[in-house]
This record gives sequence, C-alpha cells and structure tokens, in this order.
Amino acid sequence: MGKIKLIVKILIISTLMGTNAFADNYADTFGASPMGIALGNAMTARVNDWSSVYYNISGLGKTVADQDIVSDGNKEFKNQLAVSYIYNKPEFDIDIDRETAALNDLETGTIILGGAIDMNLFYKMPSYISSSRIGVVLALNDDLTMVKINDIDLRSHNFFRYGRESQTIMIMFGAGFGLFNDMLGFGLGISQSMGGSGNIVATDLIISSDPQTPDLQAKFDMEISKNPVMFGAYIRPGYMFPLLQGLDVGFSYRQESYLYIEKFNMFTVIDVGNIEMEIVAGMFDFYQPPTFTTGFSYATGNLILSLDLEVRQWSEYKVSKYMKERYANNLPELDDVIIPKLGVQLKINEAMDLLMGYYFEKSCVPDSSSEGIFNLLDNDKHVGSFGIKYRMPKLSFLSGMKGPVDLTASFQYQKLVERDIDKTAPTAANPDYTYGGECYTFMAGFVYNL
Repeated sequence: MGKIKLIVKILIISTLMGTNAFADNYADTFGASPMGIALGNAMTARVNDWSSVYYNISGLGKTVADQDIVSDGNKEFKNQLAVSYIYNKPEFDIDIDRETAALNDLETGTIILGGAIDMNLFYKMPSYISSSRIGVVLALNDDLTMVKINDIDLRSHNFFRYGRESQTIMIMFGAGFGLFNDMLGFGLGISQSMGGSGNIVATDLIISSDPQTPDLQAKFDMEISKNPVMFGAYIRPGYMFPLLQGLDVGFSYRQESYLYIEKFNMFTVIDVGNIEMEIVAGMFDFYQPPTFTTGFSYATGNLILSLDLEVRQWSEYKVSKYMKERYANNLPELDDVIIPKLGVQLKINEAMDLLMGYYFEKSCVPDSSSEGIFNLLDNDKHVGSFGIKYRMPKLSFLSGMKGPVDLTASFQYQKLVERDIDKTAPTAANPDYTYGGECYTFMAGFVYNL
C-alpha cells in the first residue's frame, strides 16, 4: 500500500458567535429568564432586572417608582445576583419513509448566571441620571460544553432551532441609564464573541484503515472578535400625561449574529503519481437574524399587562460562501416574521405573583423553500406559559443576608403545528413527509437582591 505525504492546513480566519449574543441560543428559542418565559417573553417595555441584558438593555436604567424594584422602606435593592436552570424536552415526530437523524439530540439543559450592579457604587452619577446599572448574563450548557457546531447540509432534515442548534455558550453585557426620574432611558450592550486563527499540519500518513499516529503540529490563537450590538430604549408617557400613568413603552434591537469559520484549507500531496488535491470548505452555524421589538406595558392596581411585537428578519439569512458556490442561486429563501407576545402578572399578596403568557410564531420557512431538495424543519407554533414568583420571608437562620430573595418557577408549552411537505419531484432519498410535535420547558431560579 503506497505511502503518502499528507499536509492538512486549517486556517480559521474568523469566527463570529453572538446575539443578541451567540445566536440561536437557549434564549432565542425559549426565553431568557424564569419570569420572562412565564410572561410569554413580553418583556420589552416592563423588564428592569438582570434579564434586561437580553430583553431590553435599557431596563437596567429603570429603578425609580417601579413595583418590581425591591425595597424595605429604607433602602432600594438595585443590585442583583441571579442563578437559573432551564430544561427543554421536545417530543417531535417526523413521518418519513427513510432514515433520518432529525429527532436525535433534541433534549437540552442550560445553567444561567446573571447580575446587575448600580454604577453609583463606583461613581456618583449626575442628578439628571436617575438610574444607572451594568448587567451581565452568562449561559452554559449543563454538560459544560461551550458550543456544539451543527453545520450540516441544508438537504438534511434538521429542526434548526432546537437541540444542538441551541447549545452554545452565551455571554452578554451592557449598561442602562434612566433620565429625569426615569421618565425615559436607553441602554447599549454587546454579545461576547470568540474568534481566531491557526493551523494543523499532519505528515507521514499511509493509506490504511488501521489507527495511525502521524506527526502533528498545531497552533491556534483564540481572541475576542467583533461583537454583535444590542440597543434599547424606553419612555413613560405618564410622566407628561397623567391619563397615561402606568403605561411604559419600550424598544429593543439586536444585531444579527452567527458563527463563521470562513476557511478550511486542506492540501494533500500523494507520492503515488504525484497527485495534488486541495479541498476548500467552511463552517457556518448559529445564525440569528436582526431583531426589532416594540413593547407596551400597563400597570393598574395589582395587575400588569404587557404586549410585544417582535420582528425577526429571517430574509437576511446567510450561509457560508462555499455553500453559495455549491448551490448557486438555488438556496432556500426565508420569510421575515412578526411575533405578537402577551404577558399578565397578577399580584396575589405582598409575597406572591401569578404569571401567565402566550405568543404565536409563524414559521420563517415558506412552503416554496421545502418543495425542492432542502429540508429546513420549522413550524408555526403556539406557545403558552405560566409561573409563580415568590419572595422569601426573612428567616432567623438567614439573618446575615443583606437583602431578600425572589424565587421564580415557570413552565412553557410549545405546540408545533403539523406540517405536510410535498416535494415537486419526490424520490426515495427525498420523499414527501409530515412533521410536528410539542416541546415542554421548565425553568426555575432565584434572584438575590442586594
């Protein structure tokens, strides 16, 4: 069997991960916090805790005259430390007359750490800046993997917002400011991304099915790369018009994000016949589109109602340039979607709140993009949720604690509307099929107010 000299050189020019952080993370598919999930993720106008970093960064600058800010009558507890866990159990089905891996590795779990800190602890802000906090969110897969790349052929059957597609580390941070007694505010944040470059060289390989230990050389430099931007703003019209007292309006924008290892150069020289072969490939995954959200919330008595309208520009969907070269102008087109979200919070007593929510999300994959060779699996879905928020009483054995603790537990149910795919030219490898299902999500966490 002939001996070969194989030179494999992998050059990673750039890698972008993010979302509104690192896209299609757990938060983009399910929600960022126990309270957010319970309220149908209708949080843009009303959020003011650590999860503002995801829902609307300007919420970090909203601490004045807000019933969600904890106070004991003498002190407002504006600083927060939060720990949460989310578990997702999809029960999907695909009725197809061939083997498929679409239903593999769908269950996921994520550990979330969040925090918010009053900037006045470090620097006294001018009087017109009534609120100012910095916030951070860190999300880790519960198996402690950083990212699970799933850049597969678009012809493969793949639920592209579940399972491995939502398993990536998420790091987001930013700051929010409230002005003029929190009559209005704004915030700016970024999602942490990693990138780098490097190469691997392997030599003295032979053509054999037996395990080998070739001479290897590897060098990689990982670095912080360009970060997707988040912007948010809010206004409270009731400060100017008494009839609108209790109304909040919010706006949030998250820049598109994706992971892109732009170029793999694999160069092989085979001694036999002096044949040279070069393979050029790339990786692209975790795409999340530009997202714009407008929200309204209204508080009256013990009731808070919230409504969001979110636009996700899936028409901006990208693939690697190598995928473009391979499929030319035949790539599937995706539709922009508008997602209405509704949340209801009812205060039962001083310690307990009941939370409920609903939203409807239309599929971004039109029928025309599934009739040919491509198989992106995405359904219209109805999403309902509920939860309970409970403020723990002070306990004697916890007398050393500096502030109260809030516990929140939530449940989310996603109903994926069954979808029939009729191919224009069905084959044994690419037949007609039907798919749908349900997804159950449980999330719980605590917030330590300081």
